[in-house]
Amino acid sequence: MHNSATQANALQTSVGFRNRPDLLVYRLDGEDQRSWLNGQVTGDVRNTRKGDSVYCLAITVRGRIMADIWALDDGACFRLLIPAASLPQLLESFESQIIMEDVEVTAEPMARVVSVLGPKSRQLADALQQPELVTYPGDELGSGGLFILTQESRCEQLLNELATAASAMEGMQVDEEGYELARLRKHVPRFGRDFDVTSYPQEAGLKHRAVAFDKGCYLGQEVVCTLENRGKLSRLLCSLDLEAAVPAGTELTSDDGVIVGRITSVAFDPERSLFLALGYVKRAKAMSGQTVNAGQASAIIRNVVGEAG
Repeated sequence: MHNSATQANALQTSVGFRNRPDLLVYRLDGEDQRSWLNGQVTGDVRNTRKGDSVYCLAITVRGRIMADIWALDDGACFRLLIPAASLPQLLESFESQIIMEDVEVTAEPMARVVSVLGPKSRQLADALQQPELVTYPGDELGSGGLFILTQESRCEQLLNELATAASAMEGMQVDEEGYELARLRKHVPRFGRDFDVTSYPQEAGLKHRAVAFDKGCYLGQEVVCTLENRGKLSRLLCSLDLEAAVPAGTELTSDDGVIVGRITSVAFDPERSLFLALGYVKRAKAMSGQTVNAGQASAIIRNVVGEAG
């Protein structure tokens, strides 16, 4: 396996792929599936067509994030890619919201997901020359990408085929370390690390990427819209440069020792000899160029995640 920097570079300039056991596949059927789903998530699925995908959030009635979801339009049904860590609370919410609607949510336990990321992601999928390959758009890092849906019995063979085809275009399989470096270079928050059921979409920097403000009503919409129009967030997710390694969870403090935030993710970038991080910072301190302390290490705030859209 190549080192993390080589893998992260491939995700940015060519192509990388990785198995996704962290994503579970659920199927949504029934005559009311589209309108019902549109009422459960922050993204707009009213006018999708077969083969489309929408990145969105499922939030609580209080506006907090239960999960981030990829909604895939399969024509006859929707397939939902759901983080395994969010499943119990999310399914409970779904079940409580199916009242008179003709909707059925079922697990596809043998389904597996492979992420292909980078500007050559479509080229890699096409290189397999498999017309039956099931793919959907899935640009997780802003450089292009897709999801391949397959079956457990086929997954290992698919990974081997992708590795062979990727090697011809300077691509490769990517492990957790390589992906983490790539996403922190691009300031992309991750569910379960940088946001969860304690987070609002706006403070996690997800409103431009995952929230449609011009769609119909959905669960938690009132809180999200109130925060957008009249609210004032107490904290914002920021990207930071660290001079030394610190673990996730490390408190951020000002020079006078006041706690102003905490680190949520860290990865070392060997090409810059820096530790890259994401972390929440109190709004008053969340400005580019501000210096804070992370334990014994100094940290510089690079930007507020998602502020440029």
